[in-house]
Amino acid sequence: MGYGYPLYYTEPPSNLPLAYRKKGISIGDVGFIRPDGSFTFIFNMCTPCNGTAQEVNCFGVPRDFVPFQLDPRQIERIHDKYPKGSNLNTGTSTTTSAATPFCTCSSTSISFETAFLTVPDGAMGEDYCDIASIRSYSIKHAESWYEFINGHLGFEAPNGSLYVVTGCDKSSKWMIATDEESSSSLLLSTLTVEAGGRMIYSHSSFKMGSAVVRSSASSGLDDGMKQLQNQCLFVRGFKVMLREELNAWGKLGARVRSIPSHIGLLRTQPARFPRTLSARKDWISRLRNAFGLAEKLDSAEEIHPYAAYHPLDRINEYLLKQTQARVAITHESDWWPLSPGATLASGDGMLRRLITLYTPSLELGSYSNFSRVIGSAF
Repeated sequence: MGYGYPLYYTEPPSNLPLAYRKKGISIGDVGFIRPDGSFTFIFNMCTPCNGTAQEVNCFGVPRDFVPFQLDPRQIERIHDKYPKGSNLNTGTSTTTSAATPFCTCSSTSISFETAFLTVPDGAMGEDYCDIASIRSYSIKHAESWYEFINGHLGFEAPNGSLYVVTGCDKSSKWMIATDEESSSSLLLSTLTVEAGGRMIYSHSSFKMGSAVVRSSASSGLDDGMKQLQNQCLFVRGFKVMLREELNAWGKLGARVRSIPSHIGLLRTQPARFPRTLSARKDWISRLRNAFGLAEKLDSAEEIHPYAAYHPLDRINEYLLKQTQARVAITHESDWWPLSPGATLASGDGMLRRLITLYTPSLELGSYSNFSRVIGSAF
């Protein structure tokens, strides 16, 4: 649908510093998307590391780290990308609503494999226009990033899971419902109350049939702080994959500038996703289905804590097979023309369209950049 990758856990994790939680996911974040629909932040490639626990890069940065220099003129922000009260619906629905000065309610009948998102206060969008410069920077440093994540921080993030954020949509308050059966009804309500001169929002919902509902909660920031637009609804960016023979993390000998005492913080949040195959048709699966991101996976892919399926995985594998490159990188927007229908095309189907629509680009190599270019390899 062109929004980006939908996140189910939109809020910044509580273990991260206040400096990060105030903004949430931002341009330049490097991490990976988990199968439960959350984004695991590792570091921001645009932010210096000064070695303190309170800064954004509290876990340290990879070896030889030099921050990427953002050009403010290339940052496109749309403050009202989704106006107040916007509803995003990926399936057929009928909606009735009623409003008073204090309450807005809507009753919605949603169809098979549908996601329904409402943002009472609207949502903003931001994107970095010069994604070519982020692509080149990511290619140059991809190996050291994987060294840092798996060699130093001790993750076993699979090859291809690394995600570099180039844009996102964020809101202060939201409610999302997913459903896999027809004729399920939801009652979504937002209550606005004036208290002490501040507007307080609360959300309530009813679950009926097989529908699953989740809504935003208090930010947990400093008392008296206004609720910020730090809840990331959709993320856009690059996925990065290395050639398999480089995937010997234990032998890479990562050299990093880091803060060892904070490495454990990355693991403090309990698992929020049941890592069993029986959970395949749960809420995050429905969300991916509704936004055209689901494909049949094998058991190994399904249960890996850092291996949420993404259409770009298949494309990056193809790029590496077709070249002698060490790194393959493709952007979220690259796969959209490869699957123009309402449901996700098969991997083979996307590759057939890829060959007709795109030409692989080999940076610092011999490939000519003609026609539309798909990703890059190095």
